[in-house]
Amino acid sequence: MKLNGSPKGWTFDEGEGGVEFVANVEDEEFLVAVRDRKIVLEHGSSIRAIVRTVQRRTTRTRTDRTIVEVKEVFPPSGA
Repeated sequence: MKLNGSPKGWTFDEGEGGVEFVANVEDEEFLVAVRDRKIVLEHGSSIRAIVRTVQRRTTRTRTDRTIVEVKEVFPPSGA
């Protein structure tokens, strides 16, 4: 998590049994809300978002993901 609202290097996973990945966040409104602590993220927080996925194939396949827009933020389960 980037609690300072930086757009680069966020770590996400696709849920239970899903892939963990690092992505940049383009949603400036979300980043400002995180910086201003209007949105508080904790370990286990979830988001619903629009994600752009680009795959490049060279000697191996590389997948880059970018969070384009955060639609909703959910507190950790049980919170």
